Amino acid sequence: MYFKLARKNVKKSIKDFAVYFLTLVFGVSVFYMFNSLDAQQELMAFTESQQSILVALTNILAYFSVFVSIVLGFLIVYANGFLIRRRKQELGMYMLLGMEKWKIARVLIYETMIIGVVALGVGLGLGTVLSQLMSIFTAMLFEVNMTGFHFIFSLGGAGKAIMYFGLIFAIAVLFSAVSISRYKLIDLFQASRKNEELKIRSLKASIVIFVIAIVCLVSAYALILKNGLLDIGFMFTLSILLGSIGTFLFFMSLSGFMLRMVQANSKLYFKNLNMFVLRQINSKINTTYVSMTIVCLVLLLTIGTFSSGMGISMAVSKDLTKENPYEYTLTNYWVEEEPSEAILDLVNRQWGQDAYGEVTVVREYDSGIAFSELPGAKKANFDFAEMGDMRPLVISLSDLNGLRKMNGQESIQLASGEVAFLSTNQDMKNAFEEIFTADASVPLANQTFALQSLSFLDTPLELGFAMGNFGTFVLRDDELPALKLEQQSANFNFEDEVQAREFDAKVAAWLKQTEPRPNYFSRSRTEIYDASVSTRTILSFLSIYLGFVFLITCAAILALQQLSEAADNRERYELLRKIGTEKKMINQSIFFQVFLYFMMPLGLAIVHSIVGLKVANDVIRMVGEMDIVGNLLITAVFILVIYGGYFLATYLGVKAIVAPKFGRTRE
Repeated sequence: MYFKLARKNVKKSIKDFAVYFLTLVFGVSVFYMFNSLDAQQELMAFTESQQSILVALTNILAYFSVFVSIVLGFLIVYANGFLIRRRKQELGMYMLLGMEKWKIARVLIYETMIIGVVALGVGLGLGTVLSQLMSIFTAMLFEVNMTGFHFIFSLGGAGKAIMYFGLIFAIAVLFSAVSISRYKLIDLFQASRKNEELKIRSLKASIVIFVIAIVCLVSAYALILKNGLLDIGFMFTLSILLGSIGTFLFFMSLSGFMLRMVQANSKLYFKNLNMFVLRQINSKINTTYVSMTIVCLVLLLTIGTFSSGMGISMAVSKDLTKENPYEYTLTNYWVEEEPSEAILDLVNRQWGQDAYGEVTVVREYDSGIAFSELPGAKKANFDFAEMGDMRPLVISLSDLNGLRKMNGQESIQLASGEVAFLSTNQDMKNAFEEIFTADASVPLANQTFALQSLSFLDTPLELGFAMGNFGTFVLRDDELPALKLEQQSANFNFEDEVQAREFDAKVAAWLKQTEPRPNYFSRSRTEIYDASVSTRTILSFLSIYLGFVFLITCAAILALQQLSEAADNRERYELLRKIGTEKKMINQSIFFQVFLYFMMPLGLAIVHSIVGLKVANDVIRMVGEMDIVGNLLITAVFILVIYGGYFLATYLGVKAIVAPKFGRTRE
């Protein structure tokens, strides 16, 4: 009997459960998609290295899935509590008819089970379909061909989804039972008559809180812009604390501040149903500013996670081929106490000249001068931030021309007293153009050289990851002063892949011999590419996974609050209808109310994000260039589709709850 009653309740309240149900379906489908990656490898031709990356990615996603399940668990428990509060009168009626609390809890448990089982089944079905498309995306990230296409289903992914969501539903049921046990009959019946208490009535208090909020936020922005993201110290912690407090106070002050501000403009206040809408919004913020603060901060996290994650992902793989023209590099970091032999002599002695096709050696010396000590940097008062103490390296003109010949580039010439500047990092090129425009002289080892040209060279010195070469001076061999040797690298190209693999194996075996060689470091172009693919793939999956879950959680909370309020406000809309308000005006007021409620946390989150992304970009530029506009557009589309979809569904849902009463009204 109780199960039958629960089934009827779910069917009767399908509109109330729709957003909640769809969120569960999305949550389950995304959870399954990102936990079924292991099953997709049978569709693709992975190399051994790529398979190890896929295993690492699967393990990382498994750890993050625990965090995702906690977030979704919070959402489900919150939504259940919200729906119970929404049905207080109905539950009170059950009590009045003599139904005991444990029996009411039993009905709610059955309702949760019905929704959960159906959502789990639909979500797994949707996730299975979408995972087929996801395999194409995975193949693109790994840059592998698909061996064929057939329908795949991951028992492991489905098992994890059932286990995690089963546990979440069990916890939600427990919370529901505890919640019901605490209600009294009189409270349930008087729930709809209780007005939301206005905690901030004084305009002066609201203005003071608003001003404090702005001061906190501006201080937080200034601190994080000055400190950056890399120094996790007192200033960083203080900026996060002030930002959170400022956000909380901002929404807290709005309940008493926004309404009074609009009331001051009588033309705007009395236009159409503005007075009604603003009072509705004011009343809602008054009781939900805590959840609105959390939603705003999570939206900030969503925007930051998605745009920064995608930005780093693109930055590490951009211009990878251009910056890594060699097939193999062996580097010796020079230690004065343990001087090494010339690196090419070592290679030829160990493996012979037949072990490789062509080779070029580059020796890099310490310039002895920091970037911030360059005359141009001082004149331009250039702020290098944490890079100011870094010292550029120096190489000889013959080493540079050897590399350029290997890369098919023309040799360069330097006149006596001239220095050339080499950098493969575009931001550093831009910075040094400003510095050398202020002063083109370069003091090195008690001599002063003149910069040959502001057209900087971009020849890679050796294989490297996405950071590139920040800056290296090039001097004529006969003018190279006695500087300290920092490192020597030998760059190799091979006749074929067999020779490349054999050389790699020989060097690897030599480095693993019993005698430790910590001063030597080898890397192949294949390893650089694999590392890039690994970083790009992991960051792309994590940013999409976490960004999607955070976004649907925020949107679902706002949607549930609005839908619940719409049911409570049905009598108010009926009153508007009775006094002759047109249906079109009512619909506009619903749209404006829902729009404001969705936009307020998103708007402040966007402001936070502008500052946050500025700081994040400064870090990302250290590993590569980022397409800021492109990433923001992708993030905007991502938010527009999901957040906008929830907004539209909420608007239609609110209108549907109120609309039956207006079906008989005149337009």
